[in-house]
Amino acid sequence: MTQYEFKEILDNSKKPVCFAHRGASSLAFDNSIQALEKALALENVRGIEFDVQQTSDGFLVVHHNFALKINGHEEWLYNLTLADIRRVYDNKQLPLFEDVLNLLKSHNKIIDIELKCKGIARKVIDKCKTINVYSSCILTSIYEEINREIKEEDSQVARIYGYPRDRGKNLAMKKWTQPLVKAIVVYMKFNLINKVPMILKMAETPFISLYHKIISKEVVNFLHDKGAYCITAIIDLEKNITDRGASNAIEKLKDLNVDLIKTDHPQLM
Repeated sequence: MTQYEFKEILDNSKKPVCFAHRGASSLAFDNSIQALEKALALENVRGIEFDVQQTSDGFLVVHHNFALKINGHEEWLYNLTLADIRRVYDNKQLPLFEDVLNLLKSHNKIIDIELKCKGIARKVIDKCKTINVYSSCILTSIYEEINREIKEEDSQVARIYGYPRDRGKNLAMKKWTQPLVKAIVVYMKFNLINKVPMILKMAETPFISLYHKIISKEVVNFLHDKGAYCITAIIDLEKNITDRGASNAIEKLKDLNVDLIKTDHPQLM
């Protein structure tokens, strides 16, 4: 899908557009076949978002976290072979990229693929073209180098650039980091309006995705004034956002006039 085509969809849709984040991940295991199938069954869902990484032996797999628990220890996914992963997770829990594309190809949904590691943009694009879904795909990244890599491979494809990012072994999800995470979120929200011009310039795309807790009306208005689009992700980092909490966040974001909401709770929109 080109940038122009994605703009047309956002401009001509009832706001905000709803994307299922990692599938309907509040109803099933993140990025699992079950979560994706539950999201596909929701009429209000315009797009399906999921994450792609690469194993040490070159397989593209659909999973969000950079680390997996293997034998009680967290291991970097990129250091694991597919066989290592299959000892713990079957293909429904942690599917192959091509199996997810084949699941989605017969549905009229936008396919939002977040690339989590470097060096896979060409493989991802080629696989999408081979399975004949590339015209429905947009590509997302929260890392500058991956964003540039996508642009170098296809300058016309719709790219979403996200902020902020987490490079650690799922550090933002650890209980011991939560006081620090909360303090950082407050700081980010206070300073975001000063950072947005730099983010927009660095991204070289009008589609900017921001963590829902740091967005303000001022930020949304700035992006709209620049001809850009405010996309937000309601991310349930600790798996403790209730339906009521998600509903409240969705209503607040609607009031802020964001263009698209990626949410783990798409059934509530």
